[in-house]
Amino acid sequence: MIDYEDRITVVQGDATSADDIAKIIDKVDVLVHCVSVPLQHEKPTHLYSQTTQAIIDARPHESTKQLIVMSNTGTQHGRKLPRPANLVYEKMLGDVADDKEKEEELLQKSSLPRTIIKSPILTNGDVTDYDLRNFEDYSPSVFHHISRKTIAKVIVNIAEKHEHL
Repeated sequence: MIDYEDRITVVQGDATSADDIAKIIDKVDVLVHCVSVPLQHEKPTHLYSQTTQAIIDARPHESTKQLIVMSNTGTQHGRKLPRPANLVYEKMLGDVADDKEKEEELLQKSSLPRTIIKSPILTNGDVTDYDLRNFEDYSPSVFHHISRKTIAKVIVNIAEKHEHL
């Protein structure tokens, strides 16, 4: 297994602050946006769209930085589930999906080179093979899952190739 620790810099700051993001954006090749709210969060949440807006506001126009957005809930993701699962999803995460839809609208209006990763349910398992596909071609299921370690591998592979998916 390849160790990437020497190539990853973790910084502290407010993800919704364009000033905090502006302090580091010129020092990075790839910016990974993977903020999250706990399952029991204050509703409605605006964390995702506020973070994305801060990144857009902080980004120098001449920059060609790559943004990778982790969106395991994803727009319309849970809303494609079978009806019983969809009812639970809407009760627990409907506001998150609403904010992620707003986030994606912001990204579509921006010129940021970006990749949005919409994974199925995350686990703490080992790294496995993975299949990248267009979200429109994916049929969500409550049985689909992928490990966080595999998602980390996906992020690193995308960042190294500077692909925009």
